[in-house]
Amino acid sequence: MQILIPLDGSRVAESALVHGRALVQAFGGGCVLLRVVPTDPVQPGAVTSLLDWQLRRRQAERYLSEVCSHFDTTGHEVVTAVEEGRVDEEILRYAGNHGIDLVILADSGGGASGPGCLGGTAGKIIAGLDASVLLVPQRDPQAAAETSTYQTVLAPVDGSPGSGWAARVAAGIAMASGANLLLVRVVRAPELPRPAGYSRETRRLAERLTQTARVAAGHWLRLLRSQLPPQLPVETQVIVAPSVDRVIRELSEVRRVDLMVLSAHGFDHEMDCRYGSVTERLLMHATRPILILQHDTAAAAGETGPTEESGRWRMPSMA
Repeated sequence: MQILIPLDGSRVAESALVHGRALVQAFGGGCVLLRVVPTDPVQPGAVTSLLDWQLRRRQAERYLSEVCSHFDTTGHEVVTAVEEGRVDEEILRYAGNHGIDLVILADSGGGASGPGCLGGTAGKIIAGLDASVLLVPQRDPQAAAETSTYQTVLAPVDGSPGSGWAARVAAGIAMASGANLLLVRVVRAPELPRPAGYSRETRRLAERLTQTARVAAGHWLRLLRSQLPPQLPVETQVIVAPSVDRVIRELSEVRRVDLMVLSAHGFDHEMDCRYGSVTERLLMHATRPILILQHDTAAAAGETGPTEESGRWRMPSMA
């Protein structure tokens, strides 16, 4: 697996490094540390002359060399690269041209809708990225830098083949990190029509539907758990709620989740969209690190669903 970590010299961007180290140790492969020297006059720090460009390039190379010297990936290859241009465009171009499987982005949280909303460069990259992405929302860069491993990994699932595959990838990360895995299935509570929603018969029907969905979800989670290593600490939960993404965000905060892992598409996806609606909302309002896995859409739609080798990802050994 090839991981790309764009860096701009800030502690916020460097908070992505701890995640890169954890994932390359779990899955193997290598990391690329990329610094883009902006040339667009409207971008902060843009170069204004050839001499300025040469100076900025040397500074970028020295910075990456320094970061690389402290970036311990225990034998896995780490290379550096310096590009010139618009930051978002160059990151997307590099990822596409070099077969990158995963891009790890640290976001400052400066979206147009306010704190906690994805925007700016990170939003543009995610909107145009075909590879998987790990978004690290801005919290406390120092605390993030001191966190060397995951303690709790959350895998929200919806019963789709894609979500089952993502849960198995999450299990691999948890095994490699010595973390606990939390599998959560949110059953959406039926919306009752008005005024029929007040009738006893309609309420009873809604309760039966909810109970049926809850039982089916619990059965699916037990089946999924049986496919994971028995030595892996796994907790399963079925939650009934009107809003899937909201309850997942709230749970991730209450449980102080270190990493959330889910498929780009579940049952709610449209073929021409990069992300399903729940995944997109979780990305847009992320408060915890969130790994969104892209996989082959045709495989996800098939009867067998994605395997652990789908989408160029490989599961680490869990024997």
